[in-house]
This record gives sequence, C-alpha cells and structure tokens, in this order.
Amino acid sequence: MRAGATGGTGPPVRDSRQARPAPAGYALSVVLLAAAFVALLWVPSYAHLEPSLGGIPFFYWYSLLWLVLNAGCQAAAYGLLVTAPRRRATRASSAGTTPAGPAGRRGGHRP
Repeated sequence: MRAGATGGTGPPVRDSRQARPAPAGYALSVVLLAAAFVALLWVPSYAHLEPSLGGIPFFYWYSLLWLVLNAGCQAAAYGLLVTAPRRRATRASSAGTTPAGPAGRRGGHRP
C-alpha cells in the first residue's frame, strides 16, 4: 500500500501492481485436503470385500489408493498455498513493486 495516497485522510490506497493473495487457491486447497479426510472417514462407503484387485480386498486397496491420492492432494495444496504466492511475489518484486502478504515479509522490515 502506498502511504499518503489519499492526501493524509482516510485509509491508504492499495497499489494495483502489488501481488495479492489468491482466495481461490485457499478454497481449492481446502477442497483437496478435505477430500481425503472425508473419503477415509466415511467407512461404510468402502467397508466391503469385493471388488478385489489381485486378490486384495477392496477395503485395503481403497485405503492404499487414498494414501497415494492424499500425497498428491497435499502436494497440490502446497503448490497453491506456498509456491504460487512466492512466484507472484518474485514477479512483483522484479517488476519494481513491493509484494504483499507473508511471502514478501520474511526477514523483517525492508528499507
């Protein structure tokens, strides 16, 4: 934000070139992380022996499948919440603006 952009009265005006947080990224990461949580807590949906996969009952291979899917969901959520804001902050700082948010405020105050 630029200090004094309103002539000293009222709140400062946000510079339109600053990196902004992505609320859609937060919502999508919640959906990704909640999917595995709900899928494994809803036990009646997978408490069956059939269909078996290579002689392994459905209960076991479904749980193991969600182990792999959950790792992918966590990696995607990490990318949305950590990696993407860092990229936006890097692009904003290379363009000559001050990045907003936690990614741009590491290490204290900047001159």
